[in-house]
Amino acid sequence: MSEGSLHERFGRAYPAGTVPFREGDPGFDMFVIHSGRVQLTRRLRQQEAVIANLPAGEFFGEMAIVNNRPRTATATVTEDSVLLVIDQRTFEAMIRGNAEIAVRIIAADS
Repeated sequence: MSEGSLHERFGRAYPAGTVPFREGDPGFDMFVIHSGRVQLTRRLRQQEAVIANLPAGEFFGEMAIVNNRPRTATATVTEDSVLLVIDQRTFEAMIRGNAEIAVRIIAADS
């Protein structure tokens, strides 16, 4: 599948300030940042702590669908972005079809 068709099929525009998901939400999708930036935060000792500022090309939200557990962080779009939104079934098919994706996810979460 080409990058163009991925963008057409899965791409969604998110204006700055949008929160695709919050810590504790159920997770049914993962996201790939096609353009823009996303910040991940987590509640630590009653305060929001920034755990990552992700640029284009990075992915997030995959662990909720891999582990079938609630989101462990809140994602906030920090500049107008296009995110590829990948549901669990599509994600599983991508991993079966491309071992490099699985290796990258394992390496990122180690």
